[in-house]
Amino acid sequence: YLKILFPNRIVELDLDSAWRGMRDELEIYRQNKEWRAFADRVMYIKILFPDRVSEFGLNDSAWQGMKDKLESYRQINWRAFADLAMRLKILAADEVKVTDQGLEIIMRKESFKQEKKSRPERKNF
Repeated sequence: YLKILFPNRIVELDLDSAWRGMRDELEIYRQNKEWRAFADRVMYIKILFPDRVSEFGLNDSAWQGMKDKLESYRQINWRAFADLAMRLKILAADEVKVTDQGLEIIMRKESFKQEKKSRPERKNF
């Protein structure tokens, strides 16, 4: 939140010193399979430390655990479902930026257009 509230004072806030504590907390959530809390913390870390995305440990089991938790909320808790879905959207984003306008989520552009294959040249004899 500090990065959002004070974007021009990031160096002064010394957010790097908080990195180890956040990473340790994340590991506890992973070990205990507390996937909603895990997604919550990873989302914050991704916003605060976009250059450290590879250190988050978002492997297949973490994604599967978060997706399973999301699915468990679908029928019983729509508020928790929407909250977790938003976090997963941020985690899946190619890039997340904090701007003067708020949070900017940049997703991979997928093209569903098929390439047109060129027709063979037709010769008239």
